[in-house]
Amino acid sequence: MSDRLLVVRVGTQRLGLPMTAVVEVTAPGRIQTVPGHSPALRGVIEVRGRLVSLFHLGALLGGGAPPAAVADTVVLAQVDGRWAALEVDEADAAPTGAPLPSEGHPALAAWASGAVRDQRGWIPVLNLGLLAERWGRGKEGAA
Repeated sequence: MSDRLLVVRVGTQRLGLPMTAVVEVTAPGRIQTVPGHSPALRGVIEVRGRLVSLFHLGALLGGGAPPAAVADTVVLAQVDGRWAALEVDEADAAPTGAPLPSEGHPALAAWASGAVRDQRGWIPVLNLGLLAERWGRGKEGAA
């Protein structure tokens, strides 16, 4: 059985997000800042009548601060009852196919559950369950 993916771009890195966790792709709207938070957390946004934590995906993966400019694209994801908005530079059509074990992506190995290949190369598929644990802890939790 094939798994559908949403391919996103953060900087120059393309990443696959399992469509089973993707609720929608939208614009960030008005961002409310949150004091004393993880550097990856931009703040919270209102989506579908609820406040949802907005994380810059690249900063969440790399542990650093996001760029100063906010991107125009947000992926709303829900995993194990945890909601988060993931800021990305671009979201695109997805390849299909079962992800292969992730090899050759040491920087993402902790977050990748596998990889798929398209005409432009390999795309690491993120393990959103692991990321949900990170965004669900303490002040990084979905509001």
